Amino acid sequence: MKNKRLVFYRTIKGLDDKMYLKYSLKYQLAPVIMGFKPGMTINLPREKYEKDWASYSEYIESELQIKSAVLRYSNKSIIIFFYRNCLIEDLLQDKEIRLFLKQFAYDTTSVIGAVKHLQKRYNEEHCPHELGVLLGIDLKDVQDYIQCPDKECLLCSYWKVYNNVEIAKITFANFDLAKSKMLNSLLEELKVA
Repeated sequence: MKNKRLVFYRTIKGLDDKMYLKYSLKYQLAPVIMGFKPGMTINLPREKYEKDWASYSEYIESELQIKSAVLRYSNKSIIIFFYRNCLIEDLLQDKEIRLFLKQFAYDTTSVIGAVKHLQKRYNEEHCPHELGVLLGIDLKDVQDYIQCPDKECLLCSYWKVYNNVEIAKITFANFDLAKSKMLNSLLEELKVA
């Protein structure tokens, strides 16, 4: 897959900013687009995308069928939360997750309310650890990460796994599969052999 990824990025390098962004995000966000993950954060170069992000975001949301929210502008980047509305909605229906997020004053009655509070928390806390739940990280792993920062993890891949290693391995395999399938699809779309 590494060679395919190199070919892919070499191919999209010559596209205009908007098309490059579309293809790059489609690949990076494959686990979200394909419904394996509720959300992801992506850093975009501020200098390149800040001016046109408002128009790009509408286009990207339409093309990728996901939502986005700017979490913060740093000196060099725009940190954006990309998410599937229905999957965040499902998370907010989970009683344990609702109780957990309420500890941090989240509005768990609506996706929009939760995302708005995440934006506020992101600016206050730099990168609040509870974000992990909205990224699809196992609640117990997020809690262990917050409560026991020195605890040794059992597996480290997309996140630090402290519990349920076998389930995490399956989840990570699904993320990898989504990215691999998306990469093949994009290479075909770009007519790259």
